Amino acid sequence: MKSAYHNMRVAVFNNPIALDFVDTKLKNIANNYLPVHTGFEIECANDYEAIDNRLDKLEGIIECGSSYDEIRFRITSGIKGMIALSKALEIIKEYAHPNPINGIHYHISADKFHEYYRRIDGKTFSTIIHTEWFKEAVSNPILKSLLSWNYSGSYNSWEVSTEKRAVRIHDCYHTLEYRIGEH
Repeated sequence: MKSAYHNMRVAVFNNPIALDFVDTKLKNIANNYLPVHTGFEIECANDYEAIDNRLDKLEGIIECGSSYDEIRFRITSGIKGMIALSKALEIIKEYAHPNPINGIHYHISADKFHEYYRRIDGKTFSTIIHTEWFKEAVSNPILKSLLSWNYSGSYNSWEVSTEKRAVRIHDCYHTLEYRIGEH
């Protein structure tokens, strides 16, 4: 089982299409690697019409809406989303021109957190970002984890905020936007 688990992890990171062929127990484990919908913004010159036309046809792409200087798309959770991301990146390699000084932003769905907080307090979850609880339970662990990315840029200040910072809370999208990715 240990070797099957190792092979599943390799597939998650290198070839998620292979995950369609693993047993149910390993599929359940693999689905936890991407437990929520995730959006991507890739700043680069691109043929956005060709990209969006192709992305729109992929199973696992929830939405796409690119422009001449940014590719934007959102994938579903689990293996289906991983496979969509793998295929989307192949399309992007063909129709985009990366610029190493531009960034990649990741929008991680926070729908469940948002709805939970609204039920308890009746407010949007960005209203709690200055509480001690949020700092200890959310902000500090996120920023600590992001330190392992060895981000060397200085475009965004190192905090969680509703403004354009390292991590931005989007009430309207119900996402946490990680704004420190680079090509």
